[in-house]
Amino acid sequence: MNNATKEYFIYRNKTKELNEGSHYLQIKLIGPPQNIGGIGAIVKIQTAAGEQIIDANPARGFLSTSTSILHFGLGTADQVQSLHIQWPSQAP
Repeated sequence: MNNATKEYFIYRNKTKELNEGSHYLQIKLIGPPQNIGGIGAIVKIQTAAGEQIIDANPARGFLSTSTSILHFGLGTADQVQSLHIQWPSQAP
């Protein structure tokens, strides 16, 4: 990390070491040519711990975006009971 008035330093990502035994699910949506990233899709998963919902929209503000890969943290759950994808062209 570069600090304007202080000495620089480096962060170390210790997520794997600190969360051993935790699981996750990543989903990359691939849509039709008009919407290759599946923007606007709604993805729901159900685990023993409950339901998680992500709206596939990588926009994060003015001229800002994030990865289009959807990330669900599963904790200690090692199975997803159900996964449902509603594409933006489908009615709710």
